[in-house]
Amino acid sequence: MKKQQGIVFQVCVRYVVLSTVLHLLVASVLYFDRRRYFENLSRENSGFGDQISQQLLRHLDSTYLFYSFCIVLILGTLSFFLSRRLAAQLDAISEGAERFAQGDFKNKIPRSTTSEIERMVAAIQLMGGQLDEKIRSAIQQTAEREAILSSISDAVIAIDRKGAILSVNPAAAEMFRIDTERLRGKPFQQVVGRPELEKFIEVLFQTGVPFREHLHIFLQDSSILEVRGSLLRDSREANIGAVLVFRDISQIRKLESVRKEFVANVSHELKTPVTAIQGFVETLQDGAMDDSLVRSQFLDIIRRQSLRLSEMLDDLLSLARIENLESTQELDRQSVRLKELFESTFDLCEARAREKNVSLTMEKPLDQTLYVDRGLIEQALTNLVVNGIKYTNPGGQVEVSARIEDETTIFCVRDNGIGIAKHHFPRLFERFYRVDRSRNRTEGGSGLGLSIVKHAVHAHGGTISVESEVGVGSCFRMSLPNVTPNADR
Repeated sequence: MKKQQGIVFQVCVRYVVLSTVLHLLVASVLYFDRRRYFENLSRENSGFGDQISQQLLRHLDSTYLFYSFCIVLILGTLSFFLSRRLAAQLDAISEGAERFAQGDFKNKIPRSTTSEIERMVAAIQLMGGQLDEKIRSAIQQTAEREAILSSISDAVIAIDRKGAILSVNPAAAEMFRIDTERLRGKPFQQVVGRPELEKFIEVLFQTGVPFREHLHIFLQDSSILEVRGSLLRDSREANIGAVLVFRDISQIRKLESVRKEFVANVSHELKTPVTAIQGFVETLQDGAMDDSLVRSQFLDIIRRQSLRLSEMLDDLLSLARIENLESTQELDRQSVRLKELFESTFDLCEARAREKNVSLTMEKPLDQTLYVDRGLIEQALTNLVVNGIKYTNPGGQVEVSARIEDETTIFCVRDNGIGIAKHHFPRLFERFYRVDRSRNRTEGGSGLGLSIVKHAVHAHGGTISVESEVGVGSCFRMSLPNVTPNADR
């Protein structure tokens, strides 16, 4: 501000000096012209005395000095006020420009009565409006870009030609466990530290062609990342960096592996009874049909294998239906008393327990009503009881009980059978997983019972857990949240 005032003062001083010199020059010309006139007149008219001539000249001199002083005073006063006025206007312009530089475009610069300054103010106002619009547009574009990057589930990292990080979205920060606050400008390899990615970036910059690759990278665990890269180019198509997109496909690969394993297991499990049936039928056709004892034995085996095959197909269909219900949550919920569930489960399992000489006891149920899909929960409870009977030696015991705890109904199926080693726990509820394959072949079953239990419980928002010790027995706990009909709606 002081600089602007100094410039204005210098301009005004120059204006005053120039105006004063011009006025004094004009006054001097007039003065010396009059002085010569009086001198000539005095010489030509000797009647004028020397005294009068001297008085006239002195009067002329004083008049000249007086008017010259007046001119200087008037011009100086005008220049002072003019300089103050110009300085105030320039101060207002300077303050307005400083506000524009700080991003404040709301306060306008005051208008000026001076046409030159008014044109300058109008130009600055126009420039401020254009800057405001461009800044708003840039902020909006930045916000949109950040929103898009934040909403992308894949990890996105942008780097420049030297490998320095330009931008990182939240998914990338979470995937690589990095802090987005202090990343900009840091070398990508220093932050991420993965040699495989360094080779990928090198090939990307060398070829200039977008491509993707699957890399095994150890993050929190061994992960398989699908990495896609493409170059960043400016308006002149010059290469200014690259964008790397990371997708964790570990779960997809795991699901593919589970699918392949499931298909292999289904094929194997179906092939066993089908092969047995086919073999015994061919044997009967080759002449064993005539031997009544052999025929009876073979037909009994065919019947059991057919029942096993039918049971397996029924369980596969049940599992598919339960998984669909688990994803859609379209359960056929109804009010069911605990007593009714216990009675129906006992009726379904009593014959099998008696046949194996295993004691099946049902603890007296609480007077509690559940709002569940009766078919699913009844099947889950039955599968747990049948599983307990299957892996309990003759003379053993299977107990079924239930209790209410923190708005949750907990079913417990306990046996004193052979027990399960702890290393089997993580895979115990997988399809076709068998703890003891030889015993399972003897006892029968599809290998899908516990998997059906898990999905039926999860469809109700519950949990399933197991405690077991080899040679002591097992306890399966099925926990279901207590839901009311009104809450379901």
